Amino acid sequence: MNRPIPAWQAMRAHWSARERMAVTLATWAVGLGLLWALGIAPAWKTLARAPQRQQVLDAQLARMQALAAQAAEIRQDDAGAVPDRGAAIGLIQRTARELGQEPVMVTGNQVRLRGDGSRPDVLARSLDQMRRGARVTVVQATLKRQGDDWHGNITLAGPGLGD
Repeated sequence: MNRPIPAWQAMRAHWSARERMAVTLATWAVGLGLLWALGIAPAWKTLARAPQRQQVLDAQLARMQALAAQAAEIRQDDAGAVPDRGAAIGLIQRTARELGQEPVMVTGNQVRLRGDGSRPDVLARSLDQMRRGARVTVVQATLKRQGDDWHGNITLAGPGLGD
């Protein structure tokens, strides 16, 4: 009984040694190319980018730790006694005067500051001082930047004002 010969054996029987060697080399070249493209090159790129990515992540971690420390400090500061309304309004008025943001308008349990030209760093420091001392926070701000200064209104409220 004649058994059919597998296709690869039939081709092999008709090919010369040189042709078989060329097919073997081509198969190896394609296999190595696929191994490089799918396995080694992506890992190599990831490994090459690792130090730069590590620096970015370290910077992000340092920023997150600084923010966590700041949040802990704020929580600790907020745990203190709430000042009475008069003391809170007095502190806000003094801080606003130093800022050049007068007049201060008190309406119920909110204070509105109107500013015509405050530097961003000074404004941030003053608002932090009001937050800590008078126990108020910004509930609304409509500020516009003109040059290096901020102009507009800031509304404050919080436990220091009877909120």
